[in-house]
This record gives sequence, structure tokens and C-alpha cells, in this order.
Amino acid sequence: MTESDPTWQRARSDEQRAQRREAILDAAAQLLDEGGVENAGLNAIARQAGLSKPTLYLYFESREAVLLELVLRDYDRWVEPTAKEIGALSPSDADAACLEIADRLAATLTAQPRLAQLLHSLASVLERNVSTETIITFKLTIHEATAPLLQAMADKLGIPTEAAMAIYWQWGIAVAGAWPHGHPSHPVAEALKDPRLAHMGIEFQTMIRDMAIALLRNGVRENSADT
Repeated sequence: MTESDPTWQRARSDEQRAQRREAILDAAAQLLDEGGVENAGLNAIARQAGLSKPTLYLYFESREAVLLELVLRDYDRWVEPTAKEIGALSPSDADAACLEIADRLAATLTAQPRLAQLLHSLASVLERNVSTETIITFKLTIHEATAPLLQAMADKLGIPTEAAMAIYWQWGIAVAGAWPHGHPSHPVAEALKDPRLAHMGIEFQTMIRDMAIALLRNGVRENSADT
């Protein structure tokens, strides 16, 4: 139903407003899946959701605010089951824990390409054109959602939760940088077929797994030296 439909009504209850916010997020998600962040402009999101641009502004302050909310929704759907998977691991020692945790982090995030793409755009695009309060709320929500995962990592590695946090956020930065290299444009992908350039291509899941292993092993080593 769109605003041009004669039966369309303005959301009045909290439940109706929540449903409309979800519809806006669904519209943004579909546009992202079809064409990436560049495809999810505010006009396109409003049109996909069947709303006018002024009506969309009643729910979100900007295009970036919509996408930040989508990050939170997708992140929550990823981080909770991933924390449970890591919590269920039974590694034989700290190094085995590094390998198994890295496997789970890389495999589960690779299975959520929209989230990985949004994380790539987070600092350079999504955290612009929004209020300081929106940023604070976003980061605190991410921090709270991540706590069970950090605790599971710390328990399996035998390191403090603060150390697990440092490892995890460093890995997140590495993931953001790896995404475009693992998903190059068509001209770049064609160029990398040249044998002289083949060494420049990367496989995203392998790359972020290897990064996780290196960071996890270094974190375990540093914390072992401190004890």
C-alpha cells in the first residue's frame, strides 16, 4: 500500500509506527541487495516503501539514519547466533580456539553479505549526515549486542574480555577494508584474470579468516606474556 492509495492511513499507534519503520528498513534492504549502498538513496527508499519523502522524514532524519538502523537489525541477526556458535566450541587449546573462532567469524559474516557491505560503508558513508545523538545510540547498541560474543571469545581463548574486545574491533576494521577487494567491480574482476595480476585477487572469506587468526594469535600471545 502506498500513500496514493485511497485506503492509506497515517500510522497513529506505537505498533503502527514500528511496522512502518520496519517497512522502510525492508525497502532499504531490498535496494541494497539489488544494487549496493549507492542504490539506496532516500528518494529510492521512500518510493520502494510506498511513502513520500516528507513522510519518511517523520521516521528517520536522513538516508544514513535509515541505513544505520538497518545495520543494527542485520548485526543483531548475525551476532547473536554467532556468539552461541562460538560459545559451543570445545577447542583443545588456545591455538585451536583461535582457528575455530576465526572459522566461525569468517563463515557466518560471509553468509551475510549485506551486513558486510554496510560495515564497509560505515565510517565513510553511514556515519555522516546524522546527529551526534544518533551516532551515540548506534554505537552503544552495537556495543551491547556484541557483549555475549566478546565473552564467548574471551572464555575460549583464556584472555580478558577487554582483550577480546580489542581483537574484535581490529578485525571489524580489517573486514571493512577487505570487502571491496573481495568484491571488485566488473572491470577490475576482468583485469585480475590477467596472469600478471592474479596475485592481487583475494577471496573474501579466506582473507577475513586469515586476518582473524593473526589477530587472535597475537592477542593470546600478548596476554600470555602479561601473566
